[in-house]
Amino acid sequence: MKGKKLSGNIKSCPTAAILFGFTVVMLILYLALPQTEFSDAENRYLTQRPRFNLAGIKDGSYMESFDNYTKEQLPFREFFVKLKAVSEMILLKKENNNIVLGKDGYMFEKLFSPGKRLEKNEECIKKFTEDNDREIYLLIAPNSFEILKEKVPEGLPRIDEKKYIDGFYSDLSSKENLHTIDVYDELRTGSKAGKQVFYKTDHHWTTFGAYLSYGKICESMGIEKEEYTDHKVNLVNDFYGTYQAKYKSPFAVPDTIEYYDIKIEDYVINGTEEHKGLYDMEKTEIYDKYAMFLWGNYGISEIISEKTSTKDELIVIKDSYANCLIPFLTGNFRRIVIIDPRYYGGSLKELMEKEKGTPVLILYNFSNFNEDSNIYKILK
Repeated sequence: MKGKKLSGNIKSCPTAAILFGFTVVMLILYLALPQTEFSDAENRYLTQRPRFNLAGIKDGSYMESFDNYTKEQLPFREFFVKLKAVSEMILLKKENNNIVLGKDGYMFEKLFSPGKRLEKNEECIKKFTEDNDREIYLLIAPNSFEILKEKVPEGLPRIDEKKYIDGFYSDLSSKENLHTIDVYDELRTGSKAGKQVFYKTDHHWTTFGAYLSYGKICESMGIEKEEYTDHKVNLVNDFYGTYQAKYKSPFAVPDTIEYYDIKIEDYVINGTEEHKGLYDMEKTEIYDKYAMFLWGNYGISEIISEKTSTKDELIVIKDSYANCLIPFLTGNFRRIVIIDPRYYGGSLKELMEKEKGTPVLILYNFSNFNEDSNIYKILK
């Protein structure tokens, strides 16, 4: 009788029947379909099915991980993500997944206030400067919405990055061995002159924006800037960056990546992987084409340039903003050691002791410096 009653209830309520059937089908698909490790369209790794453990049940971490897993491994997820983006556009909304569409196809990240890590990261830089008796150069790069103000939608509230960068630089002015590098004016002037200094669909500056900043680095270091007008400029077309990966506009116009034909002697990643060039051309065929610079992000790498006329060396502590700028520095330094704290598992203190006296360039973009939880590693 109960079975007949349940059957009758389902028949009398077709909506419930449809939802029940949909739930069963989705459950089967979750179990049957292979997990997606990396989303090319979103340019990030997706949460995998968590292992069951009692400790995780007690502290809630298992359920949190399982919730993220069900969202990120949703069958046909790419379709639903694109459908959401199209529906937002139909409703005339200019925001999707915290990315805002501005003028001339430029996309911008919404950043309203300083993050919890900003003050801690500033303290790490101060302590690093005090602990190291060497020349240290600091460049905190503003993000696109700070430079391309004319392209940002009117009325969009945003953090005043320049104010925070200027304030931090001012706090560091008493450190004799620390040299702050301000690239705001160079990027603004370049943009006003009609040059593209930031990508439209990505959070990075362009190679030209990086080159303008390279000039300011040379000025601060008291070295001569290399001119690259004689180098061959190569193009990588159809680049959709991190902003487009989130915004998902079906009408986004792709960017073009420029890179210079800069020769080196050797490039070693993590002490074992050796290359004779600075660019991974295979990555020009995938979604994240920007990853071609320096072959991507790694904990430690080392460049030996063809610049035999100098024995100068440099340590660069950086995020991915530096990846398209570092090739220019090979014209000034024979050897460059590159550290990305996000992926570095070694001891920076031991490295600094080994590389005694070698100057350090710290280069981050403000948005990442505002929230990166790995900068503390420079003190370890």
